[in-house]
Amino acid sequence: MVKAEMLEHYRISCEKIHVIHNGYDPSVYYPLLTEARLKLRSKLGMDNNDLNLLFSGSGWERKGLLFTLKLVSSVKIRKNKVMLWIAGIGNEARFRKISEKLAVSTNVKFLGSINKIAKYYQTADALILPTKYDPFSNSCLEAMACGCPILTTPQNGASELLDKDKLIDPNDDMINNHQINRFIDLICGKSPQKVCPDVNQYDLASEINNYLILLKQHDD
Repeated sequence: MVKAEMLEHYRISCEKIHVIHNGYDPSVYYPLLTEARLKLRSKLGMDNNDLNLLFSGSGWERKGLLFTLKLVSSVKIRKNKVMLWIAGIGNEARFRKISEKLAVSTNVKFLGSINKIAKYYQTADALILPTKYDPFSNSCLEAMACGCPILTTPQNGASELLDKDKLIDPNDDMINNHQINRFIDLICGKSPQKVCPDVNQYDLASEINNYLILLKQHDD
């Protein structure tokens, strides 16, 4: 995505741009076996009968929390037991009021800043990040490494790792309703790991090695 933007706005040869994605630490971000996952969900206060959705990030306006709350309202109509876990820093008072207006205040938990977010990626049924712009969301990569399915926008560079049916457009309600319904049916019908793409090739060591290879090429 960023490469396409550079080609559009700057006079630069395509051959001079090398894309190296962000990396993640596999010793921190990894999927749990079913028994361990259920035990951790219980420890975090998640009801295993709920559809537990996660929103992670600060700068809630840009990251799309408003759209996420509307999504929860829509999902609640289909599946009453849904909970949105919100990790990060933002205008909590404002979004609490919005959740009340959307009648989802009891379906939302504000977690504040979380130092060790991996446990939520490992336990959530899906990460929802309808960002307006993100060069490449670390949250999405780390969540996928934990086996957590992602629903995001084409304006997120991490969308390059996803099938198109995992993408939504905050400006197109018709497409969104179809995509969201399909996504919810998918994650409710299968274990999260089976829905999530394999991102092993994006581990931090591999990406650092890609930088070293590129630097060596330029030295030669």
